[in-house]
Amino acid sequence: MRTARVVMTAVKTADIQECEIPDRPAAGHLLIRSEATVISAGTELANWLGTDATVHEPGYWNSYPWIAGYGNVGTVLAAGAGAERFAPGTRVFTHGPHASAFHHDAARLVVPVPPDVEPGLAA
Repeated sequence: MRTARVVMTAVKTADIQECEIPDRPAAGHLLIRSEATVISAGTELANWLGTDATVHEPGYWNSYPWIAGYGNVGTVLAAGAGAERFAPGTRVFTHGPHASAFHHDAARLVVPVPPDVEPGLAA
């Protein structure tokens, strides 16, 4: 499956990059199609501006290039073995990236979102 995601590549530089991800998630993971994401005015802004020193140190969670995002509302497309409690079609909030689709560990934060809740509000 083709997806697009936001990647911070350097100070004050964010790119939209396309990549291929598997159509089937691994055991314990979900494949999610995004509806909305929220941008953090704290952490993500600090990383984009380069004010967090670790963006310049290889090996840190936010070192460049960094796949941005951690507030995402989307719809489960598929569930890997052991993650079937989130059936395809379930709307969820996760700490997912700014991406059109992504894989997410179902053991990490996954919160069902009612269908009548606006995605931007839920994010």
